[in-house]
Amino acid sequence: MKSASLSRTMRDRVDLRAIVLLTLVWVMLWGSLGWLDVIGGVIVAVLVCLFFPLPRLEVPMAVRPVALLRLGAHFLWDLSVASASVAWTVFTARRPPSGTMFEVPLRSTDELFVATTAGMTTLVPGSVVLDIDRSVGTLLVHGFAVYTPEEQEAFRHRVWRQEELLLKALDPHAEQVLSCAPGEPIEGQSALTGRIRKGASEEGEE
Repeated sequence: MKSASLSRTMRDRVDLRAIVLLTLVWVMLWGSLGWLDVIGGVIVAVLVCLFFPLPRLEVPMAVRPVALLRLGAHFLWDLSVASASVAWTVFTARRPPSGTMFEVPLRSTDELFVATTAGMTTLVPGSVVLDIDRSVGTLLVHGFAVYTPEEQEAFRHRVWRQEELLLKALDPHAEQVLSCAPGEPIEGQSALTGRIRKGASEEGEE
């Protein structure tokens, strides 16, 4: 009876899709794609699912191993390039560098893929996601040393490439979603910028 109960608990708590996502996050945090890192990530993911049960994922997923490896490799490349770029900017700038806040509309509106894209964007040095409008799949980001509209557009293309690889790796409807172009920036029209501006005005009044 105990073995049957344990087996049922394992089935209820261990979700393969959650294992894949948690392992991916683990590898991204370590910043390497060695076998020991992957195995360690799987072990940690299983333990997290067993002792800290996660809600069942409602978003359908289709794990494509080759596309998943491509996603991981591209993300690690982005980490390396962005780290070098930020370091160069900091050490060569004549004045303290800053950046701008702008919106990045995504193709997908599924919460899982929007949140994962936001997390991967924030993990890359020089970019921070400040807020998410899940209803329209839009990120409000701050780009380090990003000032002009052209630089903002280049930043958006980097995020869109990351989202594209993520969808190809995990979304069963990737082709359908990617057939649509990302929406136009909705600066000043979404709840995101309105929320930020409201907070800034309240701080100014204090």
